[in-house]
Amino acid sequence: IASKNELYSALDALDAIADEQPHFLEVINFIKGFISLAIAGQKPFSIPPVLIFGPPGIGKTHFTKSVAKAMNRQVITHSFDSEHTASALTGSARHWANTKTGIVFDSVCMKKRADPIILLDEIDKASQSLDRDPLSPLHGLLEPLTAKSATDISIELEFDASHVFWVATANEKSRVSETIISRFKVFNIENPTAEQSLSIAKSTAAYVQNKFNFMEYPSREIITSIAHLTPREQIKALEQAFATAILAGRKFIRVSDFDEGV
Repeated sequence: IASKNELYSALDALDAIADEQPHFLEVINFIKGFISLAIAGQKPFSIPPVLIFGPPGIGKTHFTKSVAKAMNRQVITHSFDSEHTASALTGSARHWANTKTGIVFDSVCMKKRADPIILLDEIDKASQSLDRDPLSPLHGLLEPLTAKSATDISIELEFDASHVFWVATANEKSRVSETIISRFKVFNIENPTAEQSLSIAKSTAAYVQNKFNFMEYPSREIITSIAHLTPREQIKALEQAFATAILAGRKFIRVSDFDEGV
C-alpha cells in the first residue's frame, strides 16, 4: 500500500490536477483531506468510495485516470454500458466449467499493490432485474468492515479489499438505487465556467500533445478555439487536427485543421 513519500508526492500532483481540471476541485480536496489524515495519523491510507455525477463528456473518466497517475496507482476500469453480472466483480460459481475470478480479487491479490483504484464507469447503465443485479456485490465491498473479509466465489478465498479506492461515475442519478448511492460520497460536477474551460483546454492540449510529442504544443488561438467543447470533444478535435496537419506536412496545427463544426 502507499508509502508516506508517495502520499506527499500525491498531494503535490493533486494540486496540479486542480489547476488543470478546476471543476473537480471539490473531489480533489476530499481526496487530499484523507491523504493528510493518513500522514498525520501515520495510519494506512484509505479513501471512502466516491460517486461522480455529471453530464456526458465532462471528463469524469479522464479525471479518475489523472488521480490514479498522481497517486501512483493502477486503475482498473469496469464499465457497465454492456451486459455484466455480479460475477464480474466477485467471481463466478465454482460449478461452472468456465469459472473465473472476479475483478476485485484479480486487482488486489494478483497485482503488486493491495490499494488499486477501481473505476466503476457509468453505473447508471447497469442492467438490473430480480435475478440479476451486477451492482449487488457493492453492498458489501463498499463497507470497510465487510471489505476486510471479501470473498471471491470462484475460489472461495477470503482476502482484504478494504484498501481499494472505489470511484464510480454516472450521468443520471435517478437510475442508481439509494442503497448504492448511500455507500458513496457523492459529487455533482457542473459544466465549467468560461475561465475553467480555458484551463481545461490547456490541460487537454498538453495531454494530446504528449501522446504525439513530435508535434508542437497548440497555440493560444487553438486552445481558445476548443475551450467551449467538452474534454472528450476537445481530445477528439485535437487528435484529428494533428492528423490533418501531419498529412499536410506540418508539425503544428491551425484553426483550419478542425472540422467546420468545431
